[in-house]
Amino acid sequence: MDTSAQPLRSEPRLRARPQTAHVERRCDWLRTRRSIRTTFTTSTFHIVTGLLLPIWRRLPDHDCQVYRIQTDAGERIIGRHIAPTLVATMLRNLGIDHVPALAPQDAWTGLVEGRIGLQLADGLILRRSRVMNDHRIELIGFTDAFVPRLKALGLISEIISWKLRLFIPTSEKGPSILAALLDRHTLVGVTDRAAAA
Repeated sequence: MDTSAQPLRSEPRLRARPQTAHVERRCDWLRTRRSIRTTFTTSTFHIVTGLLLPIWRRLPDHDCQVYRIQTDAGERIIGRHIAPTLVATMLRNLGIDHVPALAPQDAWTGLVEGRIGLQLADGLILRRSRVMNDHRIELIGFTDAFVPRLKALGLISEIISWKLRLFIPTSEKGPSILAALLDRHTLVGVTDRAAAA
């Protein structure tokens, strides 16, 4: 059998697309690209950069995502975005802006007399409390992770009504413990407890 005499199957011919549709799409794409190039917007935003883990609790809880940005000059920045409405709160929490100036001895005297309460960074609050018919300087707002460090500074822990509470001793060690606490957790506010009473 001679196979050369068999007719070859004809392949269907592909029709060529009209070039005009291709050219029109390309022109539309170029026009869009040109319009995108000329449409720039400028905006201002705040980013906290650097070693963030030690101060993470002092930053606002609003937007906890970390961003990586590259400037036009090629500088690379990694940090957390801070909303414009929260910049003042962040600066206050970090002890940079509008921080009350109060000497540790004056703060101690005001606490013992019950005239003031102290707001510290990381959500800590110092105030005078009456516990078991005795006035004590109590620290509130701490987490379980803070307890070993606070005890190392000299604070005393007691479990009262099945709750862990921390106090600064009212002995002669009290002012030095308060000074060490203020070095570690920045003073961010002073409340007038006498006016509130």
